[in-house]
Amino acid sequence: VKIGGIVDRMDRISSAEGDKLRIVDYKTSTKAHKCNEIEELFDPDCINENYHITQALYYSYVLTENSEYSDIPVTPALMYFINNKNPKEYSGVIKVIHSDNEKAAEIPDFAQKCKPLYKHFLQKTVNELFSPGEFVQCTNEKPCTYCDFNTFCGRKEK
Repeated sequence: VKIGGIVDRMDRISSAEGDKLRIVDYKTSTKAHKCNEIEELFDPDCINENYHITQALYYSYVLTENSEYSDIPVTPALMYFINNKNPKEYSGVIKVIHSDNEKAAEIPDFAQKCKPLYKHFLQKTVNELFSPGEFVQCTNEKPCTYCDFNTFCGRKEK
């Protein structure tokens, strides 16, 4: 399975703590996406609320897997143009609950904080897609409104 994408912006940031790579995905959406836990990103009933995060974390995953950036901390961020009223106060860094933290916090280093769990759910989802068996539609019909594939699954008429 080949999956691709184009990162909107990559910044190499140097500081006293060391270098890091910030991955920025720009969005024109009027609603910022959010999630609390990595597992939510792979829940078919939550897809409308968090696919921006899934995309940014996927870019982080790819850059930390066997690339020239695999040894540098990668920080995923989303920048919403329409909703960003205070750009100086908004870092855009994605927040999720880390295993060592009960409250959602920024991801300073994707590989250290999120990668194992993200990879687990990504592999599980891809395996489910290619496993033989009966196809089951998601229970939430909201994502179907703009889905390019809703005629394939039978949710909407051709």
